[in-house]
Amino acid sequence: KADHYKWLEQNLQYFQVIPNISGGVIGFIRIENNEISIWLDREYWGKGIASFYLEEISEKGMFCKIVDGNISSFRSFLNAGFKPIAHEHNYYILEK
Repeated sequence: KADHYKWLEQNLQYFQVIPNISGGVIGFIRIENNEISIWLDREYWGKGIASFYLEEISEKGMFCKIVDGNISSFRSFLNAGFKPIAHEHNYYILEK
């Protein structure tokens, strides 16, 4: 656990918890070396939440890797202004 925290401190540039209105956590956004990723609890999928946060937080030059078949995530990043630029090793790479 201590090694993991040390790695996070040295490598993570941005981490945001996505709260719900009752104070709980529904997801997270992480940025590391201009790569942005998001995790959202399944209960909140399909409501535009991921696209909203990605659009608000991401900047030009950021990219993401999306596993083949993860259509929902692909759409969320497209809706947030990302464009596909490559496909390699079972990942789509999108850039803003």
